[in-house]
Amino acid sequence: MAAAAPARTAPARTPRPKPSAPRRRPAPKPPRRAVAPVRPPGHLIPVAVGRTAVVVRGLPDSGLMVGLTRRRAWIVVLGVLLAGIVALNVATLSFSASAGKIDADIQTLAQENSVLRSRLAQRLANDRVQSNAATIGLLSPGPDEITYREAGPDAIGAAARRLAAAAPPG
Repeated sequence: MAAAAPARTAPARTPRPKPSAPRRRPAPKPPRRAVAPVRPPGHLIPVAVGRTAVVVRGLPDSGLMVGLTRRRAWIVVLGVLLAGIVALNVATLSFSASAGKIDADIQTLAQENSVLRSRLAQRLANDRVQSNAATIGLLSPGPDEITYREAGPDAIGAAARRLAAAAPPG
């Protein structure tokens, strides 16, 4: 006869502490608003280039372009575009010609201005003024003959009397 197996005893359990209040999950936080970083003034250029590239990339496959290139209207569109390019080149050449003419006028005026300044300098030269003054009877005082007068309260009256005495009778 077989010996009976010893009875198993259940391990001793420690009693769980009873929660005093049911646990609540925290309320979900509201989503953060995306705050755009402060960008320098030229920040729109890459955005514009990117959007333009997307539009241009999709242009050949658009229904408008596919329909247009399969008709005779495509020839008209190409003709208008070529005429526009030619007109733009003609306008550019006319502006260049105008700028060249204006530049030539500026150089001519600068040369005339230089000639007029040299003539004026010759006319106002000290020797010429002195010789012309001598022909009409004026004398050039020497450095020791120049004197300065002080003006007093009666200087205006004295100057008026001198001018009246020097005036020709009339």
